Amino acid sequence: MRQWRMQTARQSHPGNFSCLRAGVWMLACLIAGCARVIVPLEQQAYVWQRVWTPAVIDAARAAPADFSALRVLVAEMRSDGELQPINPTLTVLAQTGLPVTAVVRIDGQLAPGSSVVLLPILTALQQQFHDAGIVLRGIEIDYDCASARLPQYAVLLAELRQKLPPELRLSITALPTWLQTSELETLLASVDEVVLQVHAVQDPNRGLFSRIHAATWIAAFAARSNKPFRVALPAYGSRVDWDENGRVIAVISETSASSTGIEQRELRADPREVAVLLQALQRDPPPHLAGIVWFRLPTADDQRAWRTSTLHAVIAGQPLRADLRAQLALREAPGLYDVLLQNRGNLDADLPASVRVTASGCHADALNGYVLPDDENSPAENELHWKLQKPARLAAGQQRIIGWLRCADSLSGSVIHVEP
Repeated sequence: MRQWRMQTARQSHPGNFSCLRAGVWMLACLIAGCARVIVPLEQQAYVWQRVWTPAVIDAARAAPADFSALRVLVAEMRSDGELQPINPTLTVLAQTGLPVTAVVRIDGQLAPGSSVVLLPILTALQQQFHDAGIVLRGIEIDYDCASARLPQYAVLLAELRQKLPPELRLSITALPTWLQTSELETLLASVDEVVLQVHAVQDPNRGLFSRIHAATWIAAFAARSNKPFRVALPAYGSRVDWDENGRVIAVISETSASSTGIEQRELRADPREVAVLLQALQRDPPPHLAGIVWFRLPTADDQRAWRTSTLHAVIAGQPLRADLRAQLALREAPGLYDVLLQNRGNLDADLPASVRVTASGCHADALNGYVLPDDENSPAENELHWKLQKPARLAAGQQRIIGWLRCADSLSGSVIHVEP
């Protein structure tokens, strides 16, 4: 599941008028709100990590609190046809008690004989999951196929469906660009279920997610196909790198790779925008909508994913808010204090541009993205001032030490001023 770019070419299709009517209706619900009882949709999550670290294991164990099933990346097929296995910790998956859909990611273009490579692996995988006590619900193919190559992709899916056991549901990730083609029905003929991806970097200036665009694509897909489908919603951010000519050269969502461009920007799916769409879908679900799949399962060490508390609040329909607080935390050493920022809310907070502390006779220093003006590194008489070097965010439930003070007198009466 990676970023795709919207194609501008459009093709006419008999279902376009019904798609338009459905899209207008859903957009009206998003803007004005529809007065129907909210019925919770089934919530699933992608486990997309290539290495099952302790943080991934902890997140998987906690998954039953919010999710009824998991979709787990188990292999990646490269453009040369070589299959790279990924080894999820099966004992942990079994302990969750959740049914699993095994996902195979295909990179680049389909290599000749892809089904010949895939089928033995999928057969062995089914046996491994069975032996581990995991309920394997199905197989999902995640392939960002170019629209012009959908006929070849349809052949692969037909071969897989014919040879996979009938009890295994075959699903695919679908891109909104495919709605512009006449090959969609042929492609979907062999699959049992579809996951419609409505998040992507189309234009870095427009962000990672638009609920208006997403609602339009969802309505169009529901009008176009009678296949059961789920909507993949984003719970993550991406970094976009540009070269010296202003061209996008990298979109980083799942790793911490160093920048290769002269300019970079972090894009994030706004939880409040995603929550509005989710509530609209629950008030008035379109035909054949089976549920939601979140990309991706948050972990404690995934810096680009939402915090677990944020995703939980969105799923539960709880209010979203940041709660940024500043305080002086006394260390064990006499007269030594940390300047601490805490976000006690369930929504990420922008770090304040300025933090001022009234204090006298103190030495101080700045840390973690903040600086003190040069003349404030020496003892100050009335006030110390920490300044943010560049915009940054403090994740929900997280804290950051931005500096320290060593003072001869107690700071029990000091005041902290936070400026946005």
